[in-house]
Amino acid sequence: MSKKTVNALSFFAFVVAVALKLISGLLSGSLILLLDLASTAIMYGVIASNAYSFVSGKKKGWKIVFWVALIVAIASIVLPFVL
Repeated sequence: MSKKTVNALSFFAFVVAVALKLISGLLSGSLILLLDLASTAIMYGVIASNAYSFVSGKKKGWKIVFWVALIVAIASIVLPFVL
């Protein structure tokens, strides 16, 4: 994927995530949790895609830190539904 495409996707994902945060702030009930988690997941996705672009050319240690952080991020989204 080209850098221009990644930047465009990052922009649109950021706008959608911010809109979901705004809407979840205006509503009440269990829908808030779902909107908030969706917003968080989108933001993690945008950050992770750009972070992967950064570490893709780096040494193995950087990639290990990236994958550990990604697993922790995914767990932080999934665990509220499980527990």
